[in-house]
Amino acid sequence: MTADPAFSARPARQTDARLVYDWRTNEAVRATSLNRESFDYEDHRVWFAKVLDDPSRHLLIVECEGEPRAVVRFDGSEGDNYEVSIYVDPSATGMGIGPRALLCAEDWLRAHLDRSCSITATVREENQPSHKLFCKCGYVVTTPTSYIKGIDQQ
Repeated sequence: MTADPAFSARPARQTDARLVYDWRTNEAVRATSLNRESFDYEDHRVWFAKVLDDPSRHLLIVECEGEPRAVVRFDGSEGDNYEVSIYVDPSATGMGIGPRALLCAEDWLRAHLDRSCSITATVREENQPSHKLFCKCGYVVTTPTSYIKGIDQQ
């Protein structure tokens, strides 16, 4: 699968905080998340500002034809590894946006890094749509709930 040209990724801005909060706290999104705990908007704003200020983290808004459709976060860790997190606009689930958004975000990461890296993902065992997403996007299963993919520099 290749990236869809109708999709573009951009770094999140402080003005995206409410949108990200609304999507992340949506009941359907929380049900598939690793962290299902609820949190209030003020806590989210503090977290959001820290993420935006952390150079080892990349919080992206993926748009389709100019409309926000997904949030993808790459959290850097030791070496050249990033942990990925993705969720789609709750009103657009089931429309095939996840794989296109993830590939678009990977292209953004590739273009903004000066080195190759690996991306890992952890998925709840019962979250079958996410398992399918990572397989469809070329990730390799490492455990029943973990995936990895190498991103090479172009």
